[in-house]
Amino acid sequence: MKKNIMNIGRLWKIGLCFGVTIGLASCSNDEAGAVEDEVGVATEETATFGGETGLAEEATVAGVEEDAFYSDLNTTGLYEEWDANDDNLLDENEYYGAFYDTWDINDDNQLDENEWNTAVNDYGFAGNDTWVWTGWDTNNDNLIDENEFGAGLGNTAMFTDWDANNDSVLEEREYADGIYALWVEGDDDGILDEEEYNDIYVRYYDMDVVQYIPERG
Repeated sequence: MKKNIMNIGRLWKIGLCFGVTIGLASCSNDEAGAVEDEVGVATEETATFGGETGLAEEATVAGVEEDAFYSDLNTTGLYEEWDANDDNLLDENEYYGAFYDTWDINDDNQLDENEWNTAVNDYGFAGNDTWVWTGWDTNNDNLIDENEFGAGLGNTAMFTDWDANNDSVLEEREYADGIYALWVEGDDDGILDEEEYNDIYVRYYDMDVVQYIPERG
């Protein structure tokens, strides 16, 4: 009888241990599952974070495009004024005159050194040895007249560079694109924002601010 009781007790202990073991294993599995779930969430969140940082994308500065400048220049009627022979094109001499007229901000038919330095900077020529004042003021009178300017400009390749279709004349669009490219080159960051564009446009093409940048849709 005592032996049976001992056996029953032993079986009860074995059963208890077995139950505890199963319980521990179950708990272990549950914990592992929870860890996997947490890892899964973390991984999922990490993947989401990798795809979308949550930070605002870096703002891009919207620059004024060359089409806008062409449209603005067209409204001034200046191209027609520069076109002395009324053929709707600028030959090389008319081109020199147009450029000179543009840089002569105070309209006194001569360029002083202040006008020159301002324009050289605005048009991207600063630091270029070809555009040194003393090289253009050939008679050393501290002014550059239209003949001196034409001679100096003729020593550059600009007219040829702007003549995109190689017909030895400049259409209004070719002239506008050439000017715009120089302005962009002269800008510190290579992007003409609206404020920068308005400043330079008014200085050279709208001194009276009569038309001042037509509205663009």
